[in-house]
Amino acid sequence: MKLCESCNRPVDYSICTVVSTNRLSPRHQKCSQSIAFCGSCLEQFCRAETSDALRSLRERIRVAFLELTRQVDSTLQAQRQR
Repeated sequence: MKLCESCNRPVDYSICTVVSTNRLSPRHQKCSQSIAFCGSCLEQFCRAETSDALRSLRERIRVAFLELTRQVDSTLQAQRQR
């Protein structure tokens, strides 16, 4: 059973984000790792301006973005070599 990353209660929700290019065809996308929440902690997360969960989610988005930019750079470089 997955546990809430904030309070270690059973998870009710998982949140992840999709980072997507918009001016490239085909579109490239990367999904961040999910962050697990119980209902109470997700409600607190949505109300808080700063929290450990928010920092954790921001880091997961950063990782997905960096992976996406590497993927796009590799694709563009391969297209140039054709």
